[in-house]
Amino acid sequence: LREMNHQRVQPFVSIDYKNELAIVSTVQESSGEKIIAVGRYIKNPGTSTAEVAFLVRDQWHHKGIGTFLMEYLAKIAKENGLTGFTSEVLHENKDMLEVIYKSPYKVTRRIEDGVYNLSFSFLGE
Repeated sequence: LREMNHQRVQPFVSIDYKNELAIVSTVQESSGEKIIAVGRYIKNPGTSTAEVAFLVRDQWHHKGIGTFLMEYLAKIAKENGLTGFTSEVLHENKDMLEVIYKSPYKVTRRIEDGVYNLSFSFLGE
């Protein structure tokens, strides 16, 4: 695209904070604030679950940021009436898989073409 008009941009920048939520982790640097991680969920249409994903800059891996994002997103999702998360994770993404598997939720998985299709319920945790 050569340009993005207002109508086309709106779905990317307008979040309702119930069915879609994004949070960021930042650090202060001399040049200003720098985003080091992003966590997001988007409600799966016609269900009470949402797809969850996060991205943490490589140098910030293994510091608990992904776990914090997962716990915080789950807390907000439950407050908003969601009953669980789904996620599609590449087989090679061991860090994301570790965060999900060490969560307090029972995870069910299906693998297809090197991608884990994961789902976990907040009920019965």
